[in-house]
Amino acid sequence: MSDATTAPAPPPATGTGRAAVVLVVDDSRTMRGMMKMQLLPDAYEFLEAETAERAFTLARLMRPAAAVVDLHLPGMDGLDLVTRLRAEANPTVNQLGVVLVTGDDLELHRSRAGAVGVELLLRKPLAPGKLRDAVAKLVGQRSA
Repeated sequence: MSDATTAPAPPPATGTGRAAVVLVVDDSRTMRGMMKMQLLPDAYEFLEAETAERAFTLARLMRPAAAVVDLHLPGMDGLDLVTRLRAEANPTVNQLGVVLVTGDDLELHRSRAGAVGVELLLRKPLAPGKLRDAVAKLVGQRSA
């Protein structure tokens, strides 16, 4: 990833010419708002979910370009959500780029996160620029 002082390239537009859509998943409205604030300079459109179940439904229906998912969610956790996404038959859903965020020590979850197909793992509090770089990378891969 690029250094936090380097601004990422503008997000690629979708095939329709519209801004890429990012799904933001956290049970805390405040955290969802903070993540969206960090991504606002890149002109994404946002979908929000406070549970993994709702996020799964939105991913299947709306097909976002990337998702930022908290590890600890009520009911199904973020890793279970990614497992369920990867099991979907539709490649738009099962190849959704995911940034998993957690306040935990990253080493506690790195192995399982990699095993279920999480592309990037970030620790809260999110350092300025890290989330922007991570999402820009995933959106760029998706539109390539």
